[in-house]
Amino acid sequence: MTLSDAAIAFFRDATLTREEIDRFLDPGAPSWARFDGQLGYLPNESDVPDNIDGAMSEYRYGPLGERRRINHSADPCRLNTYGDSFTQCHQVSDGETWQEVLAAHLHEPVRNFGVGGFGVHQAVTRLRRVEAGPGSAPFVILNIYLDDHYRSIDAYRLLRLGRWWRDYDRSLTTSMFHANPWEHVRLDAATGELIVRPNLCPSPESLYDLCDTDACQAYGGATAEYRTSDTAVLKTARIVLTYHRDAALAMYSASVLIGLSPRTASTIGTSAIRLIAVSSDGSNGRFG
Repeated sequence: MTLSDAAIAFFRDATLTREEIDRFLDPGAPSWARFDGQLGYLPNESDVPDNIDGAMSEYRYGPLGERRRINHSADPCRLNTYGDSFTQCHQVSDGETWQEVLAAHLHEPVRNFGVGGFGVHQAVTRLRRVEAGPGSAPFVILNIYLDDHYRSIDAYRLLRLGRWWRDYDRSLTTSMFHANPWEHVRLDAATGELIVRPNLCPSPESLYDLCDTDACQAYGGATAEYRTSDTAVLKTARIVLTYHRDAALAMYSASVLIGLSPRTASTIGTSAIRLIAVSSDGSNGRFG
């Protein structure tokens, strides 16, 4: 398999269908998650056959978005927990979570704000959201799993999960669709600071941009496919991207051609490696 074949197969597996988005957004359809504009998704009340030997797990939630409490639920709460599925306690029912075991030992309730699939940034963002409101507690537990730091930098985690996750979701009577785009972070190499990047799909309607259309989604669909990318090239004509005073190199020459109009792409040529912008008519130079 060539590199281009592998790339085509990868994006084909990652391209959602409108039916998948319809199912996730349909308020009348059984779904494990619901859309959230900042975090991508939050838990939704559901029954999922993901327990031992395919038994049903019951997921119910309180008025603050916490998982339903069983032990000492009427008492004041001093402890909130945040994290991924190991905090949410995916694949068990409400009364079977480790928070309920801890609550029984402490003789007081423990709130569960875990969300399956979340990374460190997403869990902390939910922590800040909840702790700024009426659900705040004197003590919190932030539970971090093996690859949660990777999830913090995922703009769209489904790209790492692959096709198997989509196939699993479609095999269930209750949708397990999640891992859609969310707020994420990037590292500023110059300052060492984390930069928060917004959700690439901040509205339910924008999720359909993850589906296939008759044009390149990356540049806004059919009406903007060439116009947007060609305008960007024109505005940066003759500007060379450098790193430590040397011209920056593209990992693959094809990566700088994707999304350009045929005229612009043919002008640039396929042997280009340096990232030097040119105009669509070639009058401002060429790639070196």
